[in-house]
Amino acid sequence: MADFYVLGQGIVSLGDITAETGLPGALAKVGNVPDGGLTFSAETNAFDHRESQSGKRRTDLKINRNFDITGQLTVEDITPENLATFFKGENVVDGGITYATIASEPLSKEYWLDFQGLNNADNDNPFLLQLYRVVFGPPKSSPLIGSELFQIIVDFQALFQPLLEEDASHLGGYGRIGVPTPA
Repeated sequence: MADFYVLGQGIVSLGDITAETGLPGALAKVGNVPDGGLTFSAETNAFDHRESQSGKRRTDLKINRNFDITGQLTVEDITPENLATFFKGENVVDGGITYATIASEPLSKEYWLDFQGLNNADNDNPFLLQLYRVVFGPPKSSPLIGSELFQIIVDFQALFQPLLEEDASHLGGYGRIGVPTPA
């Protein structure tokens, strides 16, 4: 089997989640996202079972009790919609300027995250990442003055979606990743 590498670019979109089905409504593009990534973690030492027949109490079973998917996005399109989404507020128009209010107590609104990617390491063939439920943390700092673009840098946590757990192609009910099937 040949090596398969992924060097991604593409479009990140967010959508409101339909409560009845767990599927998104209309997806809205976030704009330019020069950096983004995922971290997968499992707590593996939560439960070790030891056999009791040899007298040596060797570990014969390890159970992963927790599984988490976290990530980070760097967003450069500073639109009223992005400000409201990532600062967890709403838009207010005053004198022809749209201001995003910042929520004093951030809400944990959940979004469907969709990444329609191009794999630059594979002739720009498509690949897909969908996370069924994500919540964003507060934005991190970004320079307002200087030679760099202002960016909204946010961490997110993927949440388990029981409505979509049954499909075998899913990341255990968190989402799915798709790459082209080799010919």
